[in-house]
This record gives sequence, structure tokens and C-alpha cells, in this order.
Amino acid sequence: MHFEYAGDDPKKNRMVSWFQAHCHAIATCLNAELPEASLVLIYSGFDTFGLLAAAPGTLDASGDSYKQWCEKYILPRIKSVEGDPVTAVDLWGARCGVLHTSTPLSKLEREGKAHQIWYQFADKVGVNFIMNSKLPPLGLDVQNLALAFKEGGIASITDINKDPLAFQAADARAQHFFRWGTVVFQARVPLVPRKVSGQQEGGRSQLDLAEPGAASPRGAARRYPKRSDYQAAGLVKVPCLSVSVVGNCAALRTPARICLMKSMCGSKARPGFGCGFRMPTLL
Repeated sequence: MHFEYAGDDPKKNRMVSWFQAHCHAIATCLNAELPEASLVLIYSGFDTFGLLAAAPGTLDASGDSYKQWCEKYILPRIKSVEGDPVTAVDLWGARCGVLHTSTPLSKLEREGKAHQIWYQFADKVGVNFIMNSKLPPLGLDVQNLALAFKEGGIASITDINKDPLAFQAADARAQHFFRWGTVVFQARVPLVPRKVSGQQEGGRSQLDLAEPGAASPRGAARRYPKRSDYQAAGLVKVPCLSVSVVGNCAALRTPARICLMKSMCGSKARPGFGCGFRMPTLL
């Protein structure tokens, strides 16, 4: 079993590839008239850029990295539909509400430190009917917010590319983005045919898929094959899988076939599952 990856685009770094895919996903949601799904992608994009643009040595995305990036790249590009300014704290509260609870609510909003953000999309508006906030709500146009993300992202990548240290830090972080490929199964599960008490059923031997080494529920005359039986016969069970650690992530920038580490499973069969083989799992 192995993982086949076509390789990174040689014309783009990982930041650009991720950014283009993210913008495409946002546009797909907007075209499908799914404004709330678009907001999830937009706000998560703010989070990602906040970490990419953070100072070298920063390990985790945080409220501070999010707000600092928004102050520089988003706030100059947006205003509320009422014409009032929006703050980075407003956007952080809006992000927490949408990502965590699909609402405009947040702790900052309850404490009176941020406005609730309501939304406008095409000929519709998204509002909160149960309004109990210390500050009046602000409205944002979803399409304008998406455009601000696109323009702010381009400006951020441009600035990162100008600073060698910033680019080195951002590029190292971007190597952790998911790489999508295909898991290829090289062999099927071997089945070991055995007779039941020396009898053939229907002209065929009955196949038992039970836990290797388990005691026979039908008496001591039968036994299920042990792990050593498989090894002696040159057979391999369905393995538990974990992706091998690649020390040099540069190896993933070119087409690769990564073998997945195999280990024998010793877990018992789940009740009702019908066999003692655990299904392949990527850890």
C-alpha cells in the first residue's frame, strides 16, 4: 500500500497554491449562494494568513496573529454597510461566532468589546433575531469581505516574498498544508480456507474471518489461525497504517510514491463486525 502524490506545482510555492485553492473554494460557495460557508472559509483564511505572516519563531495561530494581519491587510479594504469603521476585534469576535457556533455571538460581544456582525449577500441579509448586545450591530457585505480577503492575501504574499526571513518562516509553515494524493492498495485480504470438522459445506470449505489465535467457539477440534500461521504461509494481514515521517519535506515537492508503514493488528474483533481484521486507517 502506498501514497502517490503528483508533486508540488513547480511554478508556485505552497502559499500561492493554497491561496489560489482557497479563493476558488470561496468563489464556488458564493456562486452557489452559500454565504455562511463562504464566511467560514474567509475567516479561516484570515487565521491562516495571520500565522504565515507572523514573526519567525511563532508556532501557533492566535487571536493576536489574526488581529495583526487583519489590521494591516483587511481593515483598509472594508467598511460596514452603514459606512462605520470595523475593528480587528470586531472581526475576531465575528470569526469566533461563525466558526464555533454559526452565530454572530462571542464573548467579546457579550462583554461590549466587539460589535455583532450581521451580513448582506445579494438581496438577502443574515441577522440575529434575539439581539441583546451592549453595542449596536454592524453589517458587512459578504462579497466585499471575500474581495478584501483576495486583495489582502495578494498584498500579504507580496510583502512576505520581499523579506527573505519572513519568506523562510512562512514557507516552512506552508509545508504543513495538506497534500492530496491517492492511496493505492497493492493486495487484497488473504482468506485461509479451512474445513469444518473435516466436512465440506456446499462443495466449498467454509472461510472463517475471526480473530487470529482465538479459541474456537465450536470446540477444541477447530482453531483459528494464529499470526505465526500467516507468517509461515507468507501471507500478510490487513495492516494498520500510519504515514511514514518524511524528514526532508523538500522530497514532497516532486512526484513521490510514499510507502505506508505496516504493523500487525492485535485488536479483537468488534461485536457484529464479523471479523478480527481492523480496517486500514491512516493515522
